Amino acid sequence: MHLMRKGYSMTRRENEPLPNDRELAARIAQGEAALFAVVMKRYNQRLYRIARGMGIQDADCDDLLQQSYIQAYLKLPQFRGDSSLSTWLTRIVINQCLMFLRKKRPAITEYGELEGFESRSHEEQADPSQNPEYDLIREETRQLLERAIDALPEDYRIVYVMREIEELSVRDIAASLDITEANVKVRIHRARKLLQAHLRKVAGASPIYEFGNHRCDAIVHRVLVAISETI
Repeated sequence: MHLMRKGYSMTRRENEPLPNDRELAARIAQGEAALFAVVMKRYNQRLYRIARGMGIQDADCDDLLQQSYIQAYLKLPQFRGDSSLSTWLTRIVINQCLMFLRKKRPAITEYGELEGFESRSHEEQADPSQNPEYDLIREETRQLLERAIDALPEDYRIVYVMREIEELSVRDIAASLDITEANVKVRIHRARKLLQAHLRKVAGASPIYEFGNHRCDAIVHRVLVAISETI
């Protein structure tokens, strides 16, 4: 039965505040299933980024999030509020990611052969360094990093280059620059912080792992349809 036919409504009074996570969980568990859309819209972006951080490819994320949400809905009566709802959802997504990755990971058979490769396309098995798109991304990344390093103060830049690019030991750097090893470590640490800040600023204009509204709405719709079939 469709959720809307059961009297659930996604509309709310204009001035009515959205319920907090604990109230949402309680009301959904008591039967207001359509409110689960609020949960999904609230956490789609975060959970998508977590899935990507776990190594899930973009093309697989929508199905994985959908399965995670369905699992979360079915298990919602077990939610006791010992942790926040966001933490609880995150654990479910991480578990789904781990199960997905285990299924994708090749296994050694008793004959010493690798399982899991036969279904992979030729493009997936090919060396990514032979892909022109990979070369373009690598070149753009190199240029971005070079500009970030160039922007470092001189004292930090030389230490960073010697340590991170030339891979010299802290002792050798200290001897070469006639500074203490402690000073070398401090400069490396500060250089890394400055680089992080610079790259974060550059990336700020283009959000990382952005989960567009159309994908968010599509997942919400599919999950609500799946949930309606369980009611």
